[in-house]
Amino acid sequence: MSSTPSAKPEITILNSMAGRDFEAALDRHVAWGLRWLDLKDGIFGKSVVELSDDELSSAARMIKERGLRVYALSTSLFAENVEAGEEVFRQKHLGAIPRVLEIAEALSPIAIRLIAAFTDRRGSVTDAIQYTKSRAPWLFDLYDEAIERISSAGYTAVIENESLGSLLSGPQEALAFFASLSNRAHARFTWDVVNMWQVGTFPTVEVYEALRPIIGYVHFKGGQSDEPGGPLQWKSALDEASWPVREITSRIVQDGACRMICINPPHGALRPGTDPGGWVQRDIQYLRALLEQEV
Repeated sequence: MSSTPSAKPEITILNSMAGRDFEAALDRHVAWGLRWLDLKDGIFGKSVVELSDDELSSAARMIKERGLRVYALSTSLFAENVEAGEEVFRQKHLGAIPRVLEIAEALSPIAIRLIAAFTDRRGSVTDAIQYTKSRAPWLFDLYDEAIERISSAGYTAVIENESLGSLLSGPQEALAFFASLSNRAHARFTWDVVNMWQVGTFPTVEVYEALRPIIGYVHFKGGQSDEPGGPLQWKSALDEASWPVREITSRIVQDGACRMICINPPHGALRPGTDPGGWVQRDIQYLRALLEQEV
């Protein structure tokens, strides 16, 4: 997965946003003009890492029949508080990599997602990377091993910032996290714009610019605050988001920062009287219009 693609990014969505019936959801991807899949959950009622061999064969067949391709396997590996300890990470998360690679062999993704770990002390820790280096220095070695296995199998490891508790609350921590990885050349950052907002960093062009050296994939979702630059409060469609969607999209296109932008479901409370029906298609249409305008 090149960090400097020559073409404008394409659009994908988390697969279950098109519906919980997997085959019907694939048909909606086609109807909505999407060519790529981000497979996470809602696949025959399971997450992507839980699929049996027979289910994998069925999924691969259904995808191929529709002319679709898999961009990312969105696993939740490493989504754990560092305070859980090395053995939990080694057995539960690193230990799942062999099966994930078997799944990848069947589905042929470009990227495999890992999650940046959490801390249950997020509220009191101001520099989570320094805290992790003193509290759980082994974590970076485990990421390096996972990245090595993924890259050696021919895929790109993408590491995403989750929301509450994430070690990556802003650009400083994200850059320091990647700088701490020996295998960082074989991994890229999945910047979930609103997840980082929820952990304390409002999305701006300046935030994007700081993260640009490590970005390889981007997740967009709507969301509104009650005051400019304030905390996330409300769900919204992407075209009504409080953060500068157009400006950040424009920079992504100008820089060739990523091959794919993935739309995610919005976070926050639903404003009374608001109907979110149709938001998925609306978000796709809005982002597609921005990209077609070459912003």
